[in-house]
Amino acid sequence: MKKMLTFNQIKRKYPDMWVLIGDFEIDRKNNIKKGRVLLASFRKRDILYEMHKFKGKVKKIAIVYTGKLPEVIGLFLSKVINFDPCESLITLKAIIKGKNEEEAYISLAFDTGATYTVISWDTLEWLGYDPSNVSYKDRVRLVTGSGIEFVPKVNIRALRIDSVEIKNIEVLAHDFPEEGQIDGVLDLNFIKKLNYYCINHKDGKIEIKNSKKRRK
Repeated sequence: MKKMLTFNQIKRKYPDMWVLIGDFEIDRKNNIKKGRVLLASFRKRDILYEMHKFKGKVKKIAIVYTGKLPEVIGLFLSKVINFDPCESLITLKAIIKGKNEEEAYISLAFDTGATYTVISWDTLEWLGYDPSNVSYKDRVRLVTGSGIEFVPKVNIRALRIDSVEIKNIEVLAHDFPEEGQIDGVLDLNFIKKLNYYCINHKDGKIEIKNSKKRRK
């Protein structure tokens, strides 16, 4: 059994590396607090290639970079967050639930123009879903930088961001650049399921709440 380490200890032991963390715990700000390092590599692809070996051995995994990636903006629900309106990427931390109680901690880019939430193929497979077995009629036409693809549509048990969890949500399975800082894209439809949200790009503020009543 790997020793449980705090994330600060992990960063010191594995500087500027991609790490696969099992049995992770998160803090109130939805950041990794501690966990067991299962794999470490300078290439994210190595982690993605080897992560299947731990299926059935751990229930929760997270793929995290211990160095400094290009600066992005963290998004946490029930708060007002200041951001640079010129910044092209807003990211948030999410937990995806698998078919058999597995959980994956991932980074999603928030894209108000996206029509579907998209999750990396490797993550969905580790969670017990089978995108390759989706029939053609259940695939969605997706325009990518390399052309037009018909990607699988998968129904996942739940997606949680901070204290908000939405169950039985449809997502698309699609690969992302191996060394990229995100594991997927969150579309605006997810945010619209919440009772109140306000995105102010001009002033560089985002406010999202999961209140029971809408504000007037």
